[in-house]
Amino acid sequence: MTTSATTEDLRTTPTTPIRFLPAWTGHKTRWLPALEQFRGRAMVELFAGSAVISANLASSALLVDLDEPLTRVLANYDRLFVPETFTTQQYDLARSGTGDWWRSAFYLSAMARGGIWRHSARSGFNVQARSQDSRSMRPQYLDALKRWQELKPVVLHGSYDDLTVDDIAAFHENPLVVLDPPYEDTSAAYNSDTFDYGAYWRHVALLTQHFDVLLFDLTENLIRAGYQPTGEPMPLRRQNGSQQRFEGMAYLPRGDGWNGRSRRGLALAA
Repeated sequence: MTTSATTEDLRTTPTTPIRFLPAWTGHKTRWLPALEQFRGRAMVELFAGSAVISANLASSALLVDLDEPLTRVLANYDRLFVPETFTTQQYDLARSGTGDWWRSAFYLSAMARGGIWRHSARSGFNVQARSQDSRSMRPQYLDALKRWQELKPVVLHGSYDDLTVDDIAAFHENPLVVLDPPYEDTSAAYNSDTFDYGAYWRHVALLTQHFDVLLFDLTENLIRAGYQPTGEPMPLRRQNGSQQRFEGMAYLPRGDGWNGRSRRGLALAA
């Protein structure tokens, strides 16, 4: 279903992390050093977002996301409009386009205030630029494009639970399934009041029966769901003087799912 990057490709991945989109709320770039042992795995990201983990570590990737313009970007990365320099005038013109604004997504992401990805059918990409400065980032895009061409990701528009266990197994017999849902009890722009967390955790338990699974969430949410976070948690940016909260990760090897009363996370191998 995919053509894997070669061992040589993966060994020579640039030390500067690849980002298909330069700025993304909740991206996992800071977790990459802790995930080195997974380099070279086939990966299935069911809340793909900007797909930083697959972009930097995967040999092949299946990327799923409910955001249609985002999946269009990830599936057609070689069609993006990325000139040497992009001005705020170009930014405003591009983001107001309701049809093909996604082709300017690289610079829209880089220049959007707060790194927010927000859009609507009526108004296009509706986030203002963070400053009046132009940006020159074509070399970063070309590095990301080279990696995208090596990875050849399979990109699907849909929900995390649209794919069955058989669908995932058809992509690869032993993938690492990565789950990074909207975190419960947060006010992030990408969160939704309609997300069914009970159904989500039941689906996690199902996936762990068949695949190695990597979970990301607030540490308190992982613990409440019965998963012990792995390694050191990452502090999240405080909002309006609120209490410090932490993002956690749990690695669950295949078969380490819900036993009816509890779940556990295993430490990553040294």
